[in-house]
Amino acid sequence: MNRRIVLAGNLGWLALALLVMPVRASERISPGDWVRVLYDSPAKIETEVVGTIPGGTVAEVKYVQDDWVFLEVGKIRGWVRRSRVEKVSSPEPVPVLPPPIRSPAEPAMTANSGTTLALLSGYMDQLGYKYFTVTESREEEGMIISLFSLAEAELQLTIFIDPIVEKGCLLFKAPRVLHAPVGTTSPDRLLELLKAIGYINYSIILGKFCYDPRDGEVSFEVNIPIDDSAVTFGQFKHCLIVLLGELEEKVPKLRRILAGEATADVFIHQIIIQPAQLFTTGTSSEGQAVGDRHSQLVGLRATPRAK
Repeated sequence: MNRRIVLAGNLGWLALALLVMPVRASERISPGDWVRVLYDSPAKIETEVVGTIPGGTVAEVKYVQDDWVFLEVGKIRGWVRRSRVEKVSSPEPVPVLPPPIRSPAEPAMTANSGTTLALLSGYMDQLGYKYFTVTESREEEGMIISLFSLAEAELQLTIFIDPIVEKGCLLFKAPRVLHAPVGTTSPDRLLELLKAIGYINYSIILGKFCYDPRDGEVSFEVNIPIDDSAVTFGQFKHCLIVLLGELEEKVPKLRRILAGEATADVFIHQIIIQPAQLFTTGTSSEGQAVGDRHSQLVGLRATPRAK
């Protein structure tokens, strides 16, 4: 008697478990229902496999026959086993994402790479340029301001050197080298100016002219990243040479265009015939490095003005 009771008890628990356990095959699927393919599944016509439907694909059931459902996915049309799909309430596909690929952890990037105002001030001292520094309320480091006179180009320049460590960038900027407001500048001359600026930016490697349509300011900038190391003296000097050299060469020509004395086409033609000298590669006909020659140029002609 006791054995029968125990046996009956075990069978009762088994029956209860079977009733509670979800059985996917018991879900009724009819034509017009939406199903999700559980994993990559072959689609067949009779005994021939006509394609494979990727797992995660959501498709509308066209026909149902016994343990098979007929699906159309792109160019694949065929019967898929009922056990390989599950009914869903929405036609929106639910992507099946692959497991994440573990990659080596990258070292954390420091907020200040070592390119500080003190470091850059030391570089200016090495070059013998006069300057002053200002603090900026929204930035960790302040900014260097220096005044330059390029006598041959008749330019008086204010140069900003700003280590924006929060964005991992060192900015060299010459603001307001030209002024061409939209409202007071001839549309034809403004168009020629912008064409020339566009071609200059296309033709040079380091630096860019910028035009602000809000007030007509034309400026020149050189930006370099300072993410994970301090800027060296050589890099600092290189950027300053590029900035002063480009301004000395390009601004007088841009002035002529703005004054209506030349067009951008003539200016572009001159650049094509005599390409702008780059500061990173090449030598002159005398064998002197281009960078060295421009270093001397800056030392002779870019005389800092007194504070």
